[in-house]
Amino acid sequence: MGAKYLCCLPLRLGVLVISFIQFIASALVSGLLAFVLVREAQGRPIFENKDNEQVFFHFSSRTKIVGIILASVYGLSALISFTGFIGAIRKKASYVRVFASLLQGALAAQIILMIAYFVLYFADKDEFKKVCINNSTNQAVIDNCNDLTRPKSIWALIVSAIIPILFQAYGVYIVSSYAKKLRNEQFLHQESFGFKGPGYVPVSEESHPLTHQGPYPYADNSHSFGGQRV
Repeated sequence: MGAKYLCCLPLRLGVLVISFIQFIASALVSGLLAFVLVREAQGRPIFENKDNEQVFFHFSSRTKIVGIILASVYGLSALISFTGFIGAIRKKASYVRVFASLLQGALAAQIILMIAYFVLYFADKDEFKKVCINNSTNQAVIDNCNDLTRPKSIWALIVSAIIPILFQAYGVYIVSSYAKKLRNEQFLHQESFGFKGPGYVPVSEESHPLTHQGPYPYADNSHSFGGQRV
C-alpha cells in the first residue's frame, strides 16, 4: 500500500492538486502583472470603474522594476509548478524534487516575512500604524489600522499568520514525501534489474605474460620432435 495523506488519499493525488493550483495561481498573478505593466507603458486604461470611467495607472521607475521582477518570479513559479504537475503524472522524481524545492523556498520566505512583520509590530506599534495607514485619508482605513494594536487584534493577527504557514508546511511535506517515494522506487528498480556482476578487470602482462619465461621446454633433443629413437 502506498503512502497516504489526510488518512486515505494517495500522495500522488496531493502533488497533482497542489502543483495544479500553484500553477494556476502563479500564472494568473504573473499574467495580471504583465498586463498592467504593458497597459501602463502604452498609456492605455487598465480598467473601467462602476461609473464607466477609464482608470489609468502611472508607475514610477522603481515600481516598474519591482513589477517586472514580481511578474518574472511568478512566471518562473508557474513553470516550476507545471514541471511538478508533469512529474506527478509521469512519476519523474527529478521533476517533483524541483517543485518541492520551490515550495520549500516559498515556505522559508513566508516565515521570514512573518518574523519581520511581527518584529515591526511589537517593536514599534506607531511605525506599524504608519505603514498600515500609508498616508491614506480614508477614516475607515485609519480606524482599522488603529484597531490592530488592540489585544484581540493581536491574537487574530497571530492566528491569521500561522495558519497559512501550517498549510504551506503540510504541502511541502506531501510533495517532499512523494519525491522521496519516487526516488526509493527508482533505486529499488535499479537494484532489481541492474547488472550486479563483477566489474571488468583489465588483463596486464604481469598477470598473464604473452611470452614464456625461462628455457623453452622443447629445446632439448629428448623432447623435440623426432628426438627420440625407437
